[in-house]
Amino acid sequence: MEITVQTKNLDLSDDIRSYAERKISRLGRYLPAIEAATVELTREAAKSAQNRVVAQATLDCPGAILRAEERAPDVYRAIDAVADVLKRQVDRFKGKLYWKGRVAATIPAGGVAIQTAEAVAEAEAESPSTGELVKVKRFALKPMAPDEAVEHMALLGHSFFLFRDAESGLFSVVYQRRDGDYGLIQAEGS
Repeated sequence: MEITVQTKNLDLSDDIRSYAERKISRLGRYLPAIEAATVELTREAAKSAQNRVVAQATLDCPGAILRAEERAPDVYRAIDAVADVLKRQVDRFKGKLYWKGRVAATIPAGGVAIQTAEAVAEAEAESPSTGELVKVKRFALKPMAPDEAVEHMALLGHSFFLFRDAESGLFSVVYQRRDGDYGLIQAEGS
């Protein structure tokens, strides 16, 4: 597993880098298919001392992208917290996909990683109220069935999920309705 540690408004010492790499690499014990991991550490000027350091971690593995963000008063606690959240997500991912006999359907033999509409939601959250486009993210879409897309959406904890419909080849979005059911939006074919 390739681990990248990045910082913003924070000095990256060798101790912090090795601590983050050690904590994140332990997740490989539970999910050996993890191809890459990115850890972003940011110091923010928050009113509360409890929320000064933000740790974001993303695990890139075949079948899903797992992401977590946690805040803490110091770097080490933030890394611990984000590693704990990712451990729970890995357990949930394995429980939903691996142990239900869907390994072959969700993880292709070539090991192509799937990214989701998570990037779009993150970009919306970061955009200022002026309405300017401030960030663009690109990601590959895997052909899948709508039911599989709903499972990926639930796994990531999002309210929508962009995917390519395996049957029709059209771009589609599944979303969670206010009543708890799910909806499907499909682009018209050309």
